[in-house]
Amino acid sequence: MPKKVPKIIMSLLMKFGKDLLKGMVQEQVKKFQAPEFEEKMAKVIADKIPDTDAFPNDLQIELIKDVIDKVTDELAESVELEAD
Repeated sequence: MPKKVPKIIMSLLMKFGKDLLKGMVQEQVKKFQAPEFEEKMAKVIADKIPDTDAFPNDLQIELIKDVIDKVTDELAESVELEAD
C-alpha cells in the first residue's frame, strides 16, 4: 500500500503547480495583448462583416481592434497583469 504524502510536500507541490499555471496563463494573455495579434483578429472579424459606404473595412478594423484591446485589458487585469 502506498505511503501518504506529507502535508508540507503536498502544499509545496500545489503551490508550484498553481504558480506554473499562472505563469502559463500570463504568457498567453501577453500574446493576446500584442498589437500584431489584435490586428490579425480584427482583420479576420472585419472580413466577415459586409462593407458599406458608412462602415468601410478600415473603420471596421479600427473599431474591432478597440474592442479586442478592451477585452484583453480586462483579461490581463484578471491574471494580475497590467492593461496595455
